Amino acid sequence: MELFPREIAADIVLALIPILGGWLVYLIHQSANYLKFRRRLPWLENYLRALETAVDGAVKSLMPLVEEAKVLNRSGKLTPEQARGFKREAVARVKMQLNSEARKILEMVYSDLDRFLAEKVEGCVYDIKKAGSRQ
Repeated sequence: MELFPREIAADIVLALIPILGGWLVYLIHQSANYLKFRRRLPWLENYLRALETAVDGAVKSLMPLVEEAKVLNRSGKLTPEQARGFKREAVARVKMQLNSEARKILEMVYSDLDRFLAEKVEGCVYDIKKAGSRQ
């Protein structure tokens, strides 16, 4: 009497073939996606550098208007509505500078590109304020 009948072993092997085949196809698919992403990575780095420059330029171009709005307010500060308006304007200026390919690649990486750009604008404003306070 056999401890493990050959028919059961054959059934187990036949049952595992589709599972292992599916797993192998999945690994090949993931590897192809990884290689495709790696090929786009240098472009992404270039687009991110260009994006940093565009955000910096948009924020600096709006600074005279921001300073003028601050002077016109009694408190010497922007109202929350004005701050949101300037942020929207900065994001719009940055988005105008993005070509369709750059926008497509950035949207692949960042699910909410508008929020990402808004955060970049806020970060740039913070850096400008911090640099201004050190002088």
